[in-house]
This record gives sequence, C-alpha cells and structure tokens, in this order.
Amino acid sequence: MDDVFLYDIALTAAEITQIQTNTGTALKPITYNALSVFPNPVLRNAEVQIHCNFDELQNARIEVINSIGETVDMIRPTASNISLKGLSQSGVYLIRAVSGLSDIYTAKLLVK
Repeated sequence: MDDVFLYDIALTAAEITQIQTNTGTALKPITYNALSVFPNPVLRNAEVQIHCNFDELQNARIEVINSIGETVDMIRPTASNISLKGLSQSGVYLIRAVSGLSDIYTAKLLVK
C-alpha cells in the first residue's frame, strides 16, 4: 500500500475495457453536454436556441426557472432543437431539462 492507499493489483481485460469506455459501474454511458443554450448571454426578448442531446424526448420537459425559483416557462420538446422567446426580464435563468427517462440536465442562461 502506498501513501494514498492505492493497491497494486492487476486489472482484468473486462475492467480495462470498462475504464476505457468510461462506463464505470453505471448502467449506461455518461452523456456530456446533454443540454446546450445559445447565444448566452442574450438580450431581453431575443430568441434563444436550446439543444437537447439526450435519448428520450418522449415525456421530456424543459423548464425555465428565474432567480427566485419560479418556473416562467415549460416546454414539451418534440425535437432536439427548441427555440425559446419572450424572456423580458434581465437576470440569470436556470434551464432544466428532464428526459423521458427522468435524467435531469441543467444549464444557466444570462439575459441582459
């Protein structure tokens, strides 16, 4: 055992493959950048594009939450690219996407 308490053991071929594919012990691969919002920052009342990069859009929802926790808009996406208009108040918004599999993804949006 060394100073950081790691053991010197040989990995099996299956363990090496698991590490290389980044699946860890999860049931599915980790998805990065599952939700993107652009342009960001944006001017008031300008159009914002939201891109959802997750598997299950059926029963998914996208919530726009203001800085005091109020849901100001809720969208049921039918495609992976969504246009959002009408944010007339300046501030920081939380964009929360919940996939049809109940996975939750978040992004921040600054409206000037």
